[in-house]
Amino acid sequence: MANGFGSLYVGSSGLRGAQNAINTTANNLANLNTVGYVREQVIFADETYNRIKDVTTRTNMQQNGLGVSIGDVVHIRDIFLDKAYRLEEGRSSFYNTSYEVVEQVEDFLQELNGMEFKESIQELWQSFQEYEKEPENSTNPNLVIEKTELFLTRCDSLYSDLISYQDNLNEQIKDSIDNINKLARDIYKLNSEIQKVESAKLETAMTVRDIRDAKIDELATYGKIRVEEDATGFAFITFENIELVGTDRAYEIELRKDDHTGFYTPYWKHLSDKRVGRYQDVFNLDAVISPEYDSDIGKVKALMLSRGSEYGTDEYLNGDDNDGTPYKELKKSSIMEVQSEISVLFRKIVLTVNNHFSPLKESNLDTITGTLDDGTTATFTYDNGTVTYNHIDKNGNEDIFVFKDEDAYLDRVDGKVGKTYRKANSILILDEENASYGIDNELPPRELFVRYGSDRYTKLTAADGKVYYVYNGERVDNPSTHYSLSRVEVNAEIRNKAGLMPCYTKNGAVNRDLSAQLAQAWEVKDMIIGPDDTIPCNISAFYDKIVGRTANRGSAYHSAGLTLERSAAALDKKRQEVIGVSSDEELTKMIKYQSAYNASSRFMSVISEMTELIVTQLR
Repeated sequence: MANGFGSLYVGSSGLRGAQNAINTTANNLANLNTVGYVREQVIFADETYNRIKDVTTRTNMQQNGLGVSIGDVVHIRDIFLDKAYRLEEGRSSFYNTSYEVVEQVEDFLQELNGMEFKESIQELWQSFQEYEKEPENSTNPNLVIEKTELFLTRCDSLYSDLISYQDNLNEQIKDSIDNINKLARDIYKLNSEIQKVESAKLETAMTVRDIRDAKIDELATYGKIRVEEDATGFAFITFENIELVGTDRAYEIELRKDDHTGFYTPYWKHLSDKRVGRYQDVFNLDAVISPEYDSDIGKVKALMLSRGSEYGTDEYLNGDDNDGTPYKELKKSSIMEVQSEISVLFRKIVLTVNNHFSPLKESNLDTITGTLDDGTTATFTYDNGTVTYNHIDKNGNEDIFVFKDEDAYLDRVDGKVGKTYRKANSILILDEENASYGIDNELPPRELFVRYGSDRYTKLTAADGKVYYVYNGERVDNPSTHYSLSRVEVNAEIRNKAGLMPCYTKNGAVNRDLSAQLAQAWEVKDMIIGPDDTIPCNISAFYDKIVGRTANRGSAYHSAGLTLERSAAALDKKRQEVIGVSSDEELTKMIKYQSAYNASSRFMSVISEMTELIVTQLR
């Protein structure tokens, strides 16, 4: 122990140390319920020593101490728990976001709310069953028209809702990227503040560190991050394996907007060159989603995958899973998948009805040239599945339209519509021999569903006087000519006069074969939901498959999300055991430090009395 007045230094250091410890403990208790607060802990160290005698061959070094000092007030954290927690929180965010999207899609399908969409399909089918019984009864065609319009309305409404939701997710992606950039800038500024405060090695920037750590926790929910802190307290952060917060700045993520859909794609500004169209995307959406590759982390990636890259159409269900075709892209997006499946179902119903009301057959011709009603000449040419239309008008202007590969059409067996579709190997024309008529007994028979941008047939009179009603396919350059959602309506002529709906033979008799075949067509099992579906089904079962597949996807996301939530909660509990404030523990420390303060105070009193006694005796 120090001699003389050195003892006063020992006592006063004890008072200062205990007082600082009491203040730190009180601060912890004051922030007991403060979100993001990390408890502080006082670390005591030896005060300086007075050397009395140096080391000799016969004696050890002799010195006396001057008490205790505050070595540091530490910021209690476990970097390993932080890393594990942020990883699980990022994964939980990915799966929970994905599940929320699927849950919303299920709500759009209205399976939880009266099954309206499925009912519209069933009611349409039932209307055709009633039509089969008495097609000549005006009530039944009117019922078909009513249910057809209801079906179209609900299909268009569902598809529009899904598109609107995609746009909503797109805005969420934009907002998330804005938040990421703001968090990066804030963290960089906080890094600088921490360096300023701690550069003298006299104190730790506790409050600033708490704020920075909370922001890093939030950043971890958006994507995959890695955090490394150097000796100066500066936290370097990578986001999706690219530096986000560096030595000299916070790097910015910008958004590239698609001209067609308006969908945003995040890219690294400092690694891209917009002048030449070279972009370094932030997220690799082609990676296999798996914990093994750390590719299932973050809310933003989940939003981008769920939104998809396009509006889903029936064409996306073509192709297999490994050849780079649209189907591979489709499987990533829960919204695009449902959009495409609904489009396929819609198209199937439309083509089935139209091909019964206004049947097609192969012409067995590769070229048909003839005169239109206005006296001009037009030519249809078939080449390896593609039909080209060439027309020169009265002013000498030439129109050339290229149609997509000819649609599959209902084959016929013994003059009756068969149960399977097949592709045409020549130009398709109206099957006049097996056509039905409306009450006006005119050709061509009217289709129930008409496209906004095209009639069903082009009437051509060949040089030999023969009349062809050539089927107008779907033009490659004009989506309004497609039998697709939002591009089809009920035939206005039939809507205004139900008797024009084809249901009679050429001699005026009721064509009961037509109505029977139309009702039976709903039961034909020739639909699959994708290349990985091996069990064909009918129209009604196809919709059930859509709902089932969506539910299975949602169940998988929900299960993974719950598991990861529990894992993140368990890690957070362990983390709180380290960083959190326990009132019982802090009160125990408060009592301990108060006792230490009292002991130091008594020690000072004794030294004071001893000093006073010595001084008094020397008089």
